[in-house]
Formats: sequence, structure tokens, C-alpha cells
Amino acid sequence: MEKRLQGGSAVQGEREPVLPGRDVPGCCKWVPSSSAAAAGSGSKSALPIPNLGPQGPASHLNKKTYFTPPRQIATTTWLMEPVNYERVKEYSQKDLERQPDNAKALYRAGVAFFHLQDYDQARHYLMAAVNRKPKDANVRRYLQWTQLELSSYHRKEKQLYLGMFG
Repeated sequence: MEKRLQGGSAVQGEREPVLPGRDVPGCCKWVPSSSAAAAGSGSKSALPIPNLGPQGPASHLNKKTYFTPPRQIATTTWLMEPVNYERVKEYSQKDLERQPDNAKALYRAGVAFFHLQDYDQARHYLMAAVNRKPKDANVRRYLQWTQLELSSYHRKEKQLYLGMFG
């Protein structure tokens, strides 16, 4: 076991940056390709597992693969600041005043209105964004969510008025 630990620290000391001139973020580690699958499956060892895989030299086993543990990704995501959708709405509307056909600004305005629960405006901006970029999956996804929320709202409104006048 001691020999494996020493061998691992020697390998980790010689890591190469992901991009030239940049270092790998602290949460990312590289693992040999042969043990990337094992590390992704919850293994705590980043060292190659002996006696597994093809025997003899193989070029694909010598490649370095960078791996970010899922727990650290989740922690990083959890620590992110919440988005201020009022601000996103303001900036995207300013962009649309200058460039009315900007699909990205239309999408961002639609998303902001969606999260601010103004579904009619969200639908308006997202429909315009779909017309500009019909194959964009994110625009279509938010448009679908907006239409679901609108139909739910109209259903509840109909039941409310039915109870008042029925």
C-alpha cells in the first residue's frame, strides 16, 4: 500500500495544465484513463488498479484525464449566488432597445420574466427567441415550461371563477 501511495504522489507531481498557461482548478484532479471510470464510481483511490484492463503497453492508458469529483461540483454549485432576475430583465430590455433582433437578449428576457412569474411576458419574449433560433433546446425548454405554467394558471383561474359564478 505504501508503494502505491508513493507512486501516486510522484505521478500527481508531474501533472500538465489543461490549457497552456493555465493551471487546473483546485477541485479538479487528473487520473489515469484506466481508473477514470473507477474514480467516477465512488472509488476514493485515484491510483490505477493493478491487474485490471488490457495487459501490456497501451497508448490510451497513458493519456491523462482530468476528473472533477461530483461532490465538489455540487458544493460549488450550492455556493453560487442566486440570480437577480430583476437585473437580468433590465439589462436584457436595454439590449433589446439597441438590438431588437438579438436572440440571446430575447431568451434572457424570457427567462427573467419566467422566474419573476410574469408568464405572459416570458412567453412573448421566448416566442420571439424561438422565431430567431428555432433549434435552440434551451429556448424551447423554457417556452415549454412557460406554457405549462400558463395552462396551470388558466386552469386555476377557471376553477376560481366557476366557484364564484357557478
